[in-house]
Amino acid sequence: MSTKNKLKFNIMKQKTSYVIYFLMLLAMAFGSCQKDLVTYPKGTTVTVSTVAKGYYDWITVDKTGNTYALKLNYGTPDTIYKIDATGNRSAFYTVPVTMDHDTVVVNPLDFLSIDSLNNIYTVQYSTAAFKSPAIIKITTDGTASTLFTNFSAYGGLAIQKLLVSNGNIYFNDGDGLHKITAGGSSSVLLSYVYAFAVGPDGSIFYPVYNASNQIDITQLSPSGTKTIIAGPDRSVNLSATESFDQLVDLSSDNAGNIYTSESSNTVATIHRIAASTDVVTKIISTPYGQVDGPLATAQISIAFSLATNSTGLYFTERTAATPDIRKITINK
Repeated sequence: MSTKNKLKFNIMKQKTSYVIYFLMLLAMAFGSCQKDLVTYPKGTTVTVSTVAKGYYDWITVDKTGNTYALKLNYGTPDTIYKIDATGNRSAFYTVPVTMDHDTVVVNPLDFLSIDSLNNIYTVQYSTAAFKSPAIIKITTDGTASTLFTNFSAYGGLAIQKLLVSNGNIYFNDGDGLHKITAGGSSSVLLSYVYAFAVGPDGSIFYPVYNASNQIDITQLSPSGTKTIIAGPDRSVNLSATESFDQLVDLSSDNAGNIYTSESSNTVATIHRIAASTDVVTKIISTPYGQVDGPLATAQISIAFSLATNSTGLYFTERTAATPDIRKITINK
């Protein structure tokens, strides 16, 4: 082969290598987007199952797979049930009935959270009008004690969530997001937010409406720094069709991953925001329904109360004929 022909051959070879390299990068990028935003790595299985049937409101779960569920009874004493990993249900705590002269007093409960020692926390109101809230701690043997009564929810009506993390208690009301330390000191971390989650390092995650009236998921670090981790203003991690609009609830697992629940046009969706990368994965998005099984055929209703442990993501439902407790298990 002449020197001239050798030169032409090498140029063509080099160009071909560039094209192949570019196509490989494109394929890798496309595959990564598909994995991160919509689907899962090869070999991953996602299944939906029913933990317990019946009308439940708030739930929390311990490390071994037990679910604690609050069933509001509206007029009769509220009960917190313990449901083990095999589905067996038992009454864990029922609100005592008291008397005010000749009047029976039923003090309602709301919200559930759990600490690392499996103590359960809830909010109890002094009357059916949901006034004068108190934070109640219930130990593993069912013994209840009152922790805090020296706070007043805005209007007595607006507490929307209670969480316990690293010995601190968090709740939100019309005055903002409150933090009560183990020593009893209290502070307001944020102005009013209607949903929030607390990460293992004490970071707060909450929805914020941007200028376009769309929701960004924002992180408040323990040092007070605010950072958008997902949403339209951090769209590098979202596909064009993803949205956190009509967000219902947030939760965090022990690794710091965030889970969000949304509802839009009779479709229920759950997302996962990875702790280390802020990459958003759509775990499931289905028309309202109650169908157990693999992701391809499963259906869920609006996930109202999210809770996580190492075995999966748990939630109670809304918009369902029987608002059950459901579970999503991801096996890699």
